[in-house]
Amino acid sequence: EYAVPHGNFDIAEVITGKQRERAGIHGIVMNMKPQATKAVVTLPYLDWDYAHFRKHFYEWAMDIQPPDKMTYDLPDLYLQDRPVSDRWTVGLLEAPPCIASYTVMSLIKTARKNGLIRKFIRMYHKFQEKLQPPNQNPYFHKLHVPVRFILGKGDSNEDPELTKNVTQEIKENGDIIVGDFIDSYEYIKNVCAGSNTPEYLMFHDDDTMIQFSHLEDYLKTEPRHLSCLAFKGSHARPFRWGKYNVTTDQWASGHWLPEFCTGPCNLMSRQTALKILEAAEKTDPKGFKLEDVLFTGIIRIKAGLPAPDEAPKNICNVGDGLKFITSSVNRYVNANKQMINKSRKLPWTDLASKMKYFRENIFGDLIEYLPEYKAFKLKTGS
Repeated sequence: EYAVPHGNFDIAEVITGKQRERAGIHGIVMNMKPQATKAVVTLPYLDWDYAHFRKHFYEWAMDIQPPDKMTYDLPDLYLQDRPVSDRWTVGLLEAPPCIASYTVMSLIKTARKNGLIRKFIRMYHKFQEKLQPPNQNPYFHKLHVPVRFILGKGDSNEDPELTKNVTQEIKENGDIIVGDFIDSYEYIKNVCAGSNTPEYLMFHDDDTMIQFSHLEDYLKTEPRHLSCLAFKGSHARPFRWGKYNVTTDQWASGHWLPEFCTGPCNLMSRQTALKILEAAEKTDPKGFKLEDVLFTGIIRIKAGLPAPDEAPKNICNVGDGLKFITSSVNRYVNANKQMINKSRKLPWTDLASKMKYFRENIFGDLIEYLPEYKAFKLKTGS
């Protein structure tokens, strides 16, 4: 005993048949005037017969199209090029020199206020160099990733103290690009011009840390063009509401979002980055606010580039980079306590003095920012 709306036999049978009987509802009333019906039926539990319907209903509500009606073709408006007089141009307010002696360069998206996090990241990269000096692993040293931080442009309402701190940070470190996200591609094109520039670029957030040994293994196997180091989006629908909503004017119903790499961490070759920039300059984003989908999905397709690869998940530690730094230092110290204690090269006999020397010469200022070492500092008198 069930109704069959729109000819969808299976779903109707589950909801108005078996589930109705399980819920203790007996009998169905036929309403000859559907437009007058105003009712809500709630089910106190969810079983497997209903689970597939729930998923498809949610998808339908988001995009008003069932999966078999969706296509990966770009909506027509993205197939058009912007007029030459209205090409997408950018302006780099700050552009430090490019570093040419490395295989990979890291471009890190960061908020202007995150000065302490940037300090952690710089220390973490120095810490990695301590673990594998050039004479022990020359390839690793060449691979080791120098950083460039991408900071947005400060506005007139910015706290003067923050503006002062950022200006000082730029002067002291020389590793900050000031501009919009697309400016990082322009940086690759103009500042990193020439044959000796880094072969690969990593784009990631400032709460994501790279595990260099795994990156080394990944790049040794074969050349890469675009790799998702966090998550690869496929058969994804646009959200029509919420913070990251995409309107039907920006992305027509019935189109999957292109396969793309999510923002936390991805890697691309320099050639891929330049092709994406070239396509971006003539693409009107129509207010599309999802940068990862826009650049590694929509514009990638316009550039004639293949879908991204899905890389192993052990290369980027996503979501809590500071915790990862702390645990890395902890593991290294714990693993080497006996070595430090037995070392005859250090001029002291007691472990406390040896550890103090080790801390000052190996970890430097990094140790000062790790809460886990406060007790150690008091214990050793350092």
